Amino acid sequence: MRRPLVLAGVLLLAGCGDDAAVSGGGGDRPQLVVSAAAALEPPLSACAEDFEDATLTLRFGGADALAAEIRGEEPVDVLATGSKPARALAQAGKLSQPVVFAKRQAATYAAGVVRRSERPDAAEAFVDDLLAGGCHDALVAAGFDEPR
Repeated sequence: MRRPLVLAGVLLLAGCGDDAAVSGGGGDRPQLVVSAAAALEPPLSACAEDFEDATLTLRFGGADALAAEIRGEEPVDVLATGSKPARALAQAGKLSQPVVFAKRQAATYAAGVVRRSERPDAAEAFVDDLLAGGCHDALVAAGFDEPR
């Protein structure tokens, strides 16, 4: 009898996915979906609640999976990943010109607004926050270097 209940619980948890909706409160803000490199999870999760322009849903993964989301029909507004995949997506017309916002060891991270975003103003505000706002501060606190 216990096996069906355990299996049902596992299946229920498996359906939850890796999306994390984060809100700093406040009513009529747009929903913004940010797909980001897994290495950025701690600092982006830390700063997302304080982002005032939108309620953020954060998705984390590897570069190939994130690029597939952008090439496909996944609803994504901002991509924050390695600079090479970001540049390739921009050259393919899928992403605005990516902006380098952090470095760590040999990795360089860039962000851009996904061309099909329905909330480009809020998406651009988040990219700006990576460069000079609360997310920038969280990146530095997590040991990421500023781009030079």
